[in-house]
Amino acid sequence: MRILDLFERRLQKTSYAFHGTSDVFLDSIMKHGLDPNPPQRKFDGIVSNDPRDIGVDERSLESFSGIYLSRTLPLSWNHALGTQDKFGGEQIVVGIQFTESSVGADEDNIYAWIDSIIRPAHHESSRKLDITTDALMDELYKGNSELIDEIVFWYIDTFTISEKAPIHEPIETIFKIIAANIMNPKTASWQTWLKDIHRSSDWQAFRTAMFKLMEITREEQYRPNKKVFRINRPIKFRGKTRIVVILRLTNQDTHPKVIWGEMPDLPNPVRLS
Repeated sequence: MRILDLFERRLQKTSYAFHGTSDVFLDSIMKHGLDPNPPQRKFDGIVSNDPRDIGVDERSLESFSGIYLSRTLPLSWNHALGTQDKFGGEQIVVGIQFTESSVGADEDNIYAWIDSIIRPAHHESSRKLDITTDALMDELYKGNSELIDEIVFWYIDTFTISEKAPIHEPIETIFKIIAANIMNPKTASWQTWLKDIHRSSDWQAFRTAMFKLMEITREEQYRPNKKVFRINRPIKFRGKTRIVVILRLTNQDTHPKVIWGEMPDLPNPVRLS
């Protein structure tokens, strides 16, 4: 059997995950399924002062499209609680059967990967580019193709590319915008690169390049530390990637109740971890 055949079979392997939300959206879910780009998103407008949250600033970064799923029920109920706090209603969790081929990259993981390159002094153990931050920015600003090639190689080594697609262009755009903003005298610090870009005129170009990169990137959701991932396409009630159960938890309930479908027989890592 060819290696490609084995790879394709692995992509069609099914597993289970969960999406926490509010029953305010239950009617819409029952009619249309889960929408990867709904009019209202739980994370739009959320403010964080935690410096570890490189994906948000005081104005809140726009959420990228995608249905965010967790492999664990407890984390999904936590997400449902956040949605309930914002929109009201009761907590519900939508159980999903999905195939590996439907999983896309999470922008926060790509941000973290970028961050590990532009903060080499703080990532000595993991960085593969033997180059200082200032030199990296200088070379990127000049459009050094060899350095971009090395960054692309590291990206391919870090993530799984879903197809033979041109990733040089979005990666080069992303790093050139970062370089230009970091080298701007008005920039407070290279440590705030994402916040500064979000405030700049380059934000839309940066966001477009990120979308291109995310469209051709898939992540391994089965890694032990991979608790949350995203699917960037509608999830309905048919097909290999589909809704299989909906659970609701009210203030009067001590345990969630199945309000649609049937709870699948889950392996322990999915149920408890």
